[in-house]
Amino acid sequence: MNPNHNGHATKKAPALDSGDTIERLMRPYYVQLAKLAFDDANADHGLGVAFDLDNPYVQTAIDHLAKQVRNVTETTKQQIADMTGRAAAEGWSTEQLARQIRQLGVDMSRSRSLTIARTESASGYTQGSISAYQASGVVSGTTWLMGPDSCAICQALDGSTADLGGEFADGISGPPAHPRCTCVLVPIIAE
Repeated sequence: MNPNHNGHATKKAPALDSGDTIERLMRPYYVQLAKLAFDDANADHGLGVAFDLDNPYVQTAIDHLAKQVRNVTETTKQQIADMTGRAAAEGWSTEQLARQIRQLGVDMSRSRSLTIARTESASGYTQGSISAYQASGVVSGTTWLMGPDSCAICQALDGSTADLGGEFADGISGPPAHPRCTCVLVPIIAE
């Protein structure tokens, strides 16, 4: 507790400098995205795998995403920390999450808040898809499909393939290749 200007004790906000708090807040959102990716993998490709939070592939993906979110600047972490848990619990779309970030009065442009929401959602969905493909035992690799209005990086990757969990280019193992990337991966079913 710290004294405020009136001499009363106030609670100190949780520190985000180590990234532990933002990781904890983002995990439920990443779990939700992984489950969605599993459901889509089953519906779109008939992989026959059930989402299981205890699956080591799922845990690895969620751990990777939680560590990756530490790259968001400390200022941005503080600004979005309170919204992420609510977004996961209520199943918000990326646009809803971006809108709520803006409505907090955060000094952030619409473009920046939407970029954060889209990029984190794309990361979560890609990692969830890869986990489903790994758990299926029938997927040997993935093919990169560029999204609408793709940049030169994504255009160059379009149609390229990689071993399951491998890299398409130096340091790029799947979408998002950059902020606001709209590309997706599709599985290569082993015969």
